[in-house]
Amino acid sequence: MRLRELSGIAPVRRLVPVPSRLPELLGLAGMGGAAVPVYDLAALLGGRAESDRARWLALCGSGADAIAFAFGTLDGYLRVAADGLFPPGPEGTARRHVAAISRAGDSLRSVLEVASLVALIRQRIGAPATRKEQ
Repeated sequence: MRLRELSGIAPVRRLVPVPSRLPELLGLAGMGGAAVPVYDLAALLGGRAESDRARWLALCGSGADAIAFAFGTLDGYLRVAADGLFPPGPEGTARRHVAAISRAGDSLRSVLEVASLVALIRQRIGAPATRKEQ
């Protein structure tokens, strides 16, 4: 995810489970005095749910629009020049949420697009898309 799309990174402290039609919704977390919905990032990307290994939250948005994505491992962050980003390649289940690919040493890293993930959640719950997502 691009840093400009995040409002912060925080360790998972306490998640309060809530009933939901979405299995990816892990629950609510208290952040800055607000209850923020937390989604399993791996599950949203079409992978195996990692709810039992979720250690970190990628916080996005603020106020009523705040959302968090839970994931297990935080390797750090990379500062990548624009010419170090490449198109994601063929469309696929997880690829549709990849904005770009970056090279970090000998490995490639996907740069996820937060707006695409939020649009997926809204679609799955039947909420109308915001003007920014359209």
